[in-house]
Amino acid sequence: MGNLGNIKAIILIIFVALGIYFVRVRTTGDTADTYWHLAVGRELWQQKQIPKTDNFVYGKAETHYTSTEWLSGLGFYLPVKYLGLESLVAIRLICGLGAIFFLYKTIAIFTKDLLKQISILLATGYVLAIRLFDRPENFSILFVAAINYVCLKYFFKNKFDKLFFLLPLIFLTWPNIHAFVVYGFALFSFWIFIFLYEEARKIRVRENIKTVSTLYAISTLAIILQAKRFFFFLELGKLTSFSVNEWGSLADRVFLSKGYQFFSQMPVEVYFYFLFAVTTTALVFISLVKKEIKTLSLVLAVAVYLVIFLLPFKYYRLIPLAVLTLAPITAYFFSKVENQWASVTTKIAVAIITVLMLGSILVGYTIGSKSYFKSSFDESGKTIGVKSRLWGQVFPEKTSEMVGQYLTTRNLFTFDWWSNYFIWQNPTIKTYSDVMYQYRTQEDFKEEQIIASGQEGWDKLVEKYDIDTVVNSQFAAPKGSNTPVWKLPNWKLIYVDNVSALWARDDVIKTLPVDLSALNLELEEPLKFKPENKERAVKQLENLIKFYPKNDFARGQLIQNYIDEGKLEDAKKLAQESRTLMPKDPTFAMYLAAVYSSEGNCQMASQFAKESLRKSYSDYNFRALESIVLSGCQN
Repeated sequence: MGNLGNIKAIILIIFVALGIYFVRVRTTGDTADTYWHLAVGRELWQQKQIPKTDNFVYGKAETHYTSTEWLSGLGFYLPVKYLGLESLVAIRLICGLGAIFFLYKTIAIFTKDLLKQISILLATGYVLAIRLFDRPENFSILFVAAINYVCLKYFFKNKFDKLFFLLPLIFLTWPNIHAFVVYGFALFSFWIFIFLYEEARKIRVRENIKTVSTLYAISTLAIILQAKRFFFFLELGKLTSFSVNEWGSLADRVFLSKGYQFFSQMPVEVYFYFLFAVTTTALVFISLVKKEIKTLSLVLAVAVYLVIFLLPFKYYRLIPLAVLTLAPITAYFFSKVENQWASVTTKIAVAIITVLMLGSILVGYTIGSKSYFKSSFDESGKTIGVKSRLWGQVFPEKTSEMVGQYLTTRNLFTFDWWSNYFIWQNPTIKTYSDVMYQYRTQEDFKEEQIIASGQEGWDKLVEKYDIDTVVNSQFAAPKGSNTPVWKLPNWKLIYVDNVSALWARDDVIKTLPVDLSALNLELEEPLKFKPENKERAVKQLENLIKFYPKNDFARGQLIQNYIDEGKLEDAKKLAQESRTLMPKDPTFAMYLAAVYSSEGNCQMASQFAKESLRKSYSDYNFRALESIVLSGCQN
């Protein structure tokens, strides 16, 4: 009994650690899709009907759509409405730990070896967290784990789990929660085929086979009644907008950096994916050699699960789901191996994953997992830097406030990632596009790029779509657009920081919070004002700081101006003050490095340059600045 208690305590510790990991490595609301789903939930709650029209956009001709995620949108919106955005963490934990619980129950069918159980739980949990965004996909992960558990238990142990009774309800709601219902239903259908095949051939008599068949029939009826939502997956081929397309292939993701720092830019989930692939294939091969795979049903099951595991080669984002699905099969064959080599290998794997996970918990980031936001290129087009982790704001939070307070915006334009944020934060506006890319055309994609990059004809498109507000990106933004509306006579700069710049047409401006007319953001030089406007620009920047003390752009401009004027003490004082006020911002440490370098204090300059690189996660732009700032200290 004591030993059993110790085992339960260890498993509980693993679950607690995974729970902390799931909370720490994903910042609530750090993905654009979350805000669109919240907006859909709000629309549903207010209108009391399932949305059939995309009322958030003006840039596409076809706005009618079939909602496959309205129920999850409502499920997200209500907690946020009453408890705030952080309440989404609870949904993430329920789905993530629920999936791990079903995985634990499944692998416990095959092995009681604690070390093997821990190794599979940790490896799967580590990969799973990478997809635990606050999005409807979380529910699909939970449902797939549950289906996998009841079917594998019924197949291997011939034990009917009462959870089977919930499957019709799951398949009734799932088409309204997330489009991965096709994955779960295909998995359930395969197992029903196996169960009925064995029954028909009298290979094995299964308890409650009629009950299972009836539950499948009811589930199928639930799917048929919602066929349009179920077959939504056929629209996947139209998803072509993101530079890092979530529906790209494994090869697309692996070579995204075009060979730049190939192995370090490889996401950690890819390594785990191949680890599972190699391990499972080797274990299956050993079992074949030993002739332990004796029935046709088991051969079919293993073959189908290995085919499922190949899906990420076509759709990279399915890696966590594929690993979660295959992990019990890995556990089954792992249980057949009993030797010193397996024990040592398992201990090493547990140690490595534990270190990775604990490290991730400490830094609040999934160590080894590489996101991809944008690349830096040299003049020949060669990749010389990749932004894979953000040090600044993901979304233009202050700019969104300014839109609500000082403008009567109707049609706002910004790059697609930010559009969903504005849809949620500013309910009365429309944006050019949102996450519903499958209903868009190549023409409106092209027009969006023309507006975003200021290509020929951009001004005519601004007029065509009656765009009255534009949010351009600044250097600290994760991605970017730069519509040159400053060239138009009736537009004004409303607000600017290092993340975004807000421009508006005169007729939607209620009042100007700060006069910024002396600034020229389009200038290539560090200072964004012309020499003849210097006095007026400095005064406006000072007023911008008075309006919002944490405005990093205004502070940076004034520090740079002090440096250019040789007022190093004033520059140092303002940089130190700014660094204290915004301790996570790497720019002010780099300004201090520049000041100390100008003073000849190379030791302090180097110290602050290193601080800046640490805070920016070695952002390429800051590495380039370091070379410039410390150039006088090389001798």
